[in-house]
Amino acid sequence: TSIGSYSVNLTGLTPNTTYYWRAYATNDKGTSYGAVKSFTTKAGKTVSNHSYSNVTTNSVRLTGSITTGSVSSESVEKWGFYLYKKQSDGSYSQVLDVYPTDLSSHTSGSYTYQLVNKPQSGTYSMVISGLESGATYKYKAEIYTNLQGFVYASAMSNSEITTKAKPSVTNYGVEYYGGSLSTMLKEDQMKYRLKGNVLNAGNSPYTEKGFIVSTSTSNLTKNAIKTGSGVTKMSSVNTAAGTTGAFQTTNYYVPYNANTTYYYCAYAINDVDTVLSTAINQFTTPSKPTVTLSNQYATPYYYTRDVTTTTI
Repeated sequence: TSIGSYSVNLTGLTPNTTYYWRAYATNDKGTSYGAVKSFTTKAGKTVSNHSYSNVTTNSVRLTGSITTGSVSSESVEKWGFYLYKKQSDGSYSQVLDVYPTDLSSHTSGSYTYQLVNKPQSGTYSMVISGLESGATYKYKAEIYTNLQGFVYASAMSNSEITTKAKPSVTNYGVEYYGGSLSTMLKEDQMKYRLKGNVLNAGNSPYTEKGFIVSTSTSNLTKNAIKTGSGVTKMSSVNTAAGTTGAFQTTNYYVPYNANTTYYYCAYAINDVDTVLSTAINQFTTPSKPTVTLSNQYATPYYYTRDVTTTTI
C-alpha cells in the first residue's frame, strides 16, 4: 500500500536462458506497468551420452560427459543412467534408472551397477551387469545437482548396444557320399557327408565350425574339440565364419570297420564360448559280403569248350 521498491525470488528457471519481465501495480483506478527488461540465467551443468565399452554377455560400461557450467556453487551430487531394452517390435522400454552417490556396488532387481568415478566435470562411467545375453540396449545419461535437481541427456544414445551371445548349432543329417559302395568296401573306407546348421551366430562372429566323430558318445566334448582326443575332427564348408545357415563336410572317409556305429555332433566357436549341438546323431557302417569256396567235386575236372579265336 506504500510507494517504494519490492522484489521476488524466482526458482526453477532454465539455465542459460533469456527471460523478459516488467513490474506492475494495481489499485482501484487500474493497473500500471514498468518498462520491459530482461535477464539471462547463467549456464548450469549439463550432461550428455558419451560412449560405451567392455560389452560382455551380460554387462556393459556406460560413460556420460558433464559440462562445467558457470555457477561455481553448483555441484554434482548423483551420477546415473537410464537403460532401455529393445523390444520385439523395435521399440525401446526403460528397464533401469539408477543414480548412486558413491562408488560401492548396488543392486536393482536383477541388475547390479557400480560407479567408476565421480567427477564434477568431464566423463564418468558406470558398469551395469545382469543384462540379457544377445539383447540390444540404449542408454541416457543423467546427473543430479544441488541447484538444478535432475539433469538429463537430450535423448537416448544413437548407438545400440548388443550384448555378446554364444552361437547355437544343430545336426540335421548324414548321407553316404560319392563312389560306388563296392569300391569303398574294397578300399576299406567309407565316405560320409555330415550336415549341420548354425541357428544363431551369436553376434560375435564364430571363428570355427565343424563336426567331431567318435565311436563313443562320451568323447563328444568341448575338450575333444580343442585336443582331438578320442575323436575325428572335421572342418566345414559352404558358409563363411560368423554367418548362420547350413554347412557340411566334404571328402570325409571313415576308416572301415564292419557294423561299427559312429556318433557325431556339430560345433561352433566364438569368443564367448564353444558350443556343441544338443542332439548326438549316429550312422552305422555296413558289413562286407562274404564268399566261400564250395568243393563240389571230389576230383577236379578240367576241360575246354567252345574255343574261338578270342573266347573260350
